[in-house]
Formats: sequence, structure tokens, C-alpha cells
Amino acid sequence: MQAPAPPSNSPTSQAPAKPKVSCTAQYEFKATQHDQLSMVVGERFTVLEEQIPDGWSMVQNNLHYQGKVPTSFLKIAHAPAPLSIQAPAPPSIQAPGPPYMQAPAPP
Repeated sequence: MQAPAPPSNSPTSQAPAKPKVSCTAQYEFKATQHDQLSMVVGERFTVLEEQIPDGWSMVQNNLHYQGKVPTSFLKIAHAPAPLSIQAPAPPSIQAPGPPYMQAPAPP
């Protein structure tokens, strides 16, 4: 019996991890097949695969159950840019008024 080969120190060419996309159920759905997932209005999911054939998306709920749900029943929130990259809001600065001038004293 041979020992397993030691791990390689060379970098692997793994694709960077996709950012997680979340979605919210807009309608109730009752699963009718073993590969589907029931959902209630307002329930949040993580999208595992969007737009698989025949109008379905593969999602995972907060209990880590996975299944297909109708894509048209979801509101998918594509992640916005992180706050550190977004431009800051412009400051609310009011322009100064004209300088105050005192009338000359009468002679």
C-alpha cells in the first residue's frame, strides 16, 4: 500500500469564487417534484444557478435545503458594488452670500 502523494506547493488554477447572489420569493410556490423547493412570499434564498432550462433557478434556503424554483417567482438582487468602491455622496454645502457692507456714516 502506498502513501498518498504530498500536496503540491504550486499554485492551482482555480476560478475565483462567484459572489453570492440573493433573491426573494415574490409568490408562494409548492414543490411537486423531489428536485423542487417550496417557498413562501418574502422568503430569502441564495441563488446557486440562475436561469437553468425551462425557466427554473437552483436556490438554497437559510436551512441549507436546495432545489429548483420558478425564476419568474423570484426577485433576484444582483449584488451592488461594495460600499468602499462607491463614490461618496456630494457634500451639502451652501454657497456664501454676498459680503455684508455697512453704509457709510452720514457727515
